[in-house]
Amino acid sequence: MSISNHNSTSFNKHFGYTLVELLVVMGVIVILASVTLPFVRELLHDQKLSQTARIVQGYAESVRAKAMASGRRTALILERLRYDGLGGIAADVRIGQNTCIRLSTGEVFPPYEGDWAGSTGTLVGNGSIVTGIQIPLAQAASLWDTSTGKPSGLVSVGDSIEFGDRQQGFVIPTDPTLLANSNILIPVSNPPTASLSGIPGSVQIAESMWTPGISVRFRIHRKPSKSLSGSVILPRGTCIDLTMSGTGLTGREFSTDTIQGISKYVNDDYGQVYIVFGPRGTVELAYYQARPTDNASAFVRVFPTGIFHLMIGRTDQVLPNSLLAPFTPGAESERDDFKANIMDPGNFWVSLNPYSGAIYSSSVTAPTIPSGMAPAAAIPFRTAQARQFATVVLNRGGT
Repeated sequence: MSISNHNSTSFNKHFGYTLVELLVVMGVIVILASVTLPFVRELLHDQKLSQTARIVQGYAESVRAKAMASGRRTALILERLRYDGLGGIAADVRIGQNTCIRLSTGEVFPPYEGDWAGSTGTLVGNGSIVTGIQIPLAQAASLWDTSTGKPSGLVSVGDSIEFGDRQQGFVIPTDPTLLANSNILIPVSNPPTASLSGIPGSVQIAESMWTPGISVRFRIHRKPSKSLSGSVILPRGTCIDLTMSGTGLTGREFSTDTIQGISKYVNDDYGQVYIVFGPRGTVELAYYQARPTDNASAFVRVFPTGIFHLMIGRTDQVLPNSLLAPFTPGAESERDDFKANIMDPGNFWVSLNPYSGAIYSSSVTAPTIPSGMAPAAAIPFRTAQARQFATVVLNRGGT
């Protein structure tokens, strides 16, 4: 009995913790949390980026599969995050225009070549400059709605028209009109007066190729149309950074600083980017909206010259201001509170091989830009460096 009381007294004596002990434990927990939480937060964000890369890759593969199953061209649409700013702000402040957080599917219509096989039209113009083509109403009745006396909408502003066998397109700047001679006039924007030169993927059309008065066959390429099938929104805080997305090792065709025209205001509409898969599962071409002049826009068709690279990064790391900043010592990329996506090895590429249709994701390689390199040279240098590993991975068929 005495032994039992002794053990009970001893147990009660050593049960529980003192206030000092609890404070020490809590202090240790706070210290550990302050040290580990930033790493955990960064790890979770990196996992979100890899998840975003998988989402983009999976959605692109579903668009490719739809093209193969339907036997029709189908477009992967990269929707820009519009910025409804006020006019008068410098054009290089285009963060929203270079940020894509939504992917959609688009229908690509076959070229319109008239209602009859072998339909032709007559080029018209001012002197030696072609300004339009007249097509007999009987050969292009689909372009005009006789019940309303207005264009049918089959062809619209921004579409492009090719003549003969050449894959060189004139821009259609305004809607077709019906003339008194029962011809439909389709106006064209001649590059010498609204130049598309300097826009990657476009072709300067030589005036000597076509002259007013000659009869030619035509093909009208209509803009892809967004389908009603489901879109996907990328995880919060992540995006496709169009500033550094494009073809080959150095191409940045989808960046606003590359495609902007004369206009210098942030509320310009740069439109969507369309990457088009063909029935065989290959990437046949891409569309993006160009701005050849103020108050004018057109869709430029880009034929594959290399692998398409889409940069998966953070929305708060899309380049602000000039593209030179991330490669200038002491500028944004050197600050603790900002790092451009192209400089962040924690980001990913989603790469599309246009020739095989293969789609893979890979990490962005760490930057090693030589000191003293001029910003103008550092931009293509860093772009090629960051994409080199992605190109090797894609060509080897790995991830």
